Amino acid sequence: MTDYEYTYRSVAESEEKMLDDLEWVLDTCQVTGRIRNSFMVVVSEAFTNALVHANNLDPAKLVKVAISINKT
Repeated sequence: MTDYEYTYRSVAESEEKMLDDLEWVLDTCQVTGRIRNSFMVVVSEAFTNALVHANNLDPAKLVKVAISINKT
């Protein structure tokens, strides 16, 4: 299993950086197709909810994204 962890400030610009980081992880771990697309949507939605609803876009607050890739 491969683990990745990222922390972002609660600002709108962080979403683009998070998506770039997520694409890098998925590329590195060779995650493709339907699983990749579903993963991108789910993580993006959760991240947006954390930014807007949990943290109210407060730049003093952080959003942590932890990704574990298990290739079985």
